[in-house]
Parts: sequence; structure tokens; C-alpha cells
Amino acid sequence: DQRDAELKAQLVLLDPSLASMSLLECKRDDAGDLIAAATDAHFLYLCNGKLTKVRWEDIVEVEVSEKAICIQRATGKLCLEDDEQRCRIAAQLLGACLGADQ
Repeated sequence: DQRDAELKAQLVLLDPSLASMSLLECKRDDAGDLIAAATDAHFLYLCNGKLTKVRWEDIVEVEVSEKAICIQRATGKLCLEDDEQRCRIAAQLLGACLGADQ
């Protein structure tokens, strides 16, 4: 639909390598701003105009706290700090995509 096409265009502006992605799901805050998205190959997190991209296959474990989501990868830990609502929404998307055992 139109909203998905606009979202994909926004993400491709931030990272042109996403042009061929298949967008599976996205989560927005109450204002309608994008927080996180799931593609066929990546978890995407958008905060303050900065896009963080993590390949699904690289995620070993996820830890969620009130103000951060820490993703353990084989190459090290990546912590995404944000406000509580945005972390909770992104964690829901991660949990749904990775399964309850994460």
C-alpha cells in the first residue's frame, strides 16, 4: 500500500542497500514515526534520523531494559538506547520475529 511504499522510500534514502528488501512488518510510535522494521534479512531501528541495521542471522540473544535494547551478535554487543516506549515497541517486534525463546 501507499504507506508501505513511503516507508520503504524513507529507508532507502537512509541506506540505499535496502532497495531490494522485502518489508515484513514495521512498528510506529503514537505520533506515527517509524521505530523499527523487519525485512526479510534485517532488523531495522530508527532513532534520531540514524538507521541501525542488524542481520537476523547475526542475532544471538536480545536483552531488553527500560531504556535500551542490547543485541548480542557473534561480533559483539550492540546497545540501542532510547526512551521506554520506543524500546518496548521495538522489543515487541524483535520478539515476534525471533520467537519467544529469545
